[in-house]
Amino acid sequence: YQDPDGNHMADILIPVSPFEKNVFFENHGGKLNYIDQKSGLDVLSNSRSASYFDHDNDGDLDIIVNNYHESALLFINNLDKSALNWLKVKLTGDPKQKVTRDAIGAKLLVILPSGKRIWREIRSTDGYMSVHPKQQHFGVGSANEVDIEVAWPNGKIQIMSGVKANQILE
Repeated sequence: YQDPDGNHMADILIPVSPFEKNVFFENHGGKLNYIDQKSGLDVLSNSRSASYFDHDNDGDLDIIVNNYHESALLFINNLDKSALNWLKVKLTGDPKQKVTRDAIGAKLLVILPSGKRIWREIRSTDGYMSVHPKQQHFGVGSANEVDIEVAWPNGKIQIMSGVKANQILE
């Protein structure tokens, strides 16, 4: 589950196999709408996994679909982003503090001004044949600033208030 359209609601891409069209559901207020053809992700292939990341560094999530005995397919997200804000967070752990450099196991909670919360966890891997970036992407919609709470694996909590949107935090 990720948010390629940046509206702070998780969408779902389901790679299927063997040689079936992939399916993509867009989240509209908790209702999942089937939008395969509209999205361009309805590719007939032997897909095994998908990973979301900002390939072109334009603030939205692109998708790479990994296929079995076929080349991977990269889908660039070209949505109009004029009204959608984002935030990328890359945590770095300190082994002396009992946190891996990649901050595996850290949990991030982004709190929008509306009170809506967006949660992410940093993992070493996610599913078969895919690894998601350790940099976490948050679509924050129209919010210009957010609060962030980081729960580190060693139990420490870090709070950042008034973080501006449309930036990369490292």
